[in-house]
Amino acid sequence: MSIESALYMVKKRHLAMLSLLSEVGVADIDEVRRRMNMPVSTLFYDVRLLERLGLIRRKGGLLMLTSDGRRLVELFGNHSLRYRTHNMLFDLLVMKPLIIYLLLLPGRAMVLVGAALLSMWMYLTQVNGLYMLYLVYFGPPFENPLRGMEYLGPIITPVSFAAAALALAKVSGSARDLRGPTVGFLPILVYPSLVVLLKPVATALVLDMLRFLAMLASSVTSAIVVSFNRGSKLETAFVSTASLFFILPTFLYLALR
Repeated sequence: MSIESALYMVKKRHLAMLSLLSEVGVADIDEVRRRMNMPVSTLFYDVRLLERLGLIRRKGGLLMLTSDGRRLVELFGNHSLRYRTHNMLFDLLVMKPLIIYLLLLPGRAMVLVGAALLSMWMYLTQVNGLYMLYLVYFGPPFENPLRGMEYLGPIITPVSFAAAALALAKVSGSARDLRGPTVGFLPILVYPSLVVLLKPVATALVLDMLRFLAMLASSVTSAIVVSFNRGSKLETAFVSTASLFFILPTFLYLALR
């Protein structure tokens, strides 16, 4: 990840931590927490993120800058790079803190979270009689393009998810790590749960609107995954994910109606 790209992932408190490490060289984690005056949970979240970005290195309980981290501090201090102010409200609306937190989970924890989420998703699609073509849900109360071949639904759904997951993994530059697609498709995976909750009271139009919003939300959360893995701007990542995970599914949905 380039230094310029890393600037789009870090916040002001991250730069303050990097500046502190630049001053002291090597610092104990407890010392950093005291001097930064931040909760332990926030500190360890920031440390994991900066490690992932290749800006700091942790050895036991000690923290130190990498060469990239030192270079970023120098560039920022010399105003060679313009710091991008993050819109915290926008980050919250698109669930960026949650997405980044899930992407930073240890591998084993993410396997458990992903397995539980995917198992529940498969179960609820069966309960609702839904199936997924690429990232578009069909089945009651929606029109069913299978027309008498509903038995193919349980096969088409995981195959469609796998195809979309591989596409996102390729776009995000992390082809061997499927945590990105699982996290990026979170709104789509949650949709069957919403159907269970709202089906007794919601009209087909409301569920159709929610399906549309789930596709749009997944293109945004997938853009966060791409932005995190590639270190690119969220806006740039959204151009590619919107094409693959919103515009294409929308045309597919319209064609099959």
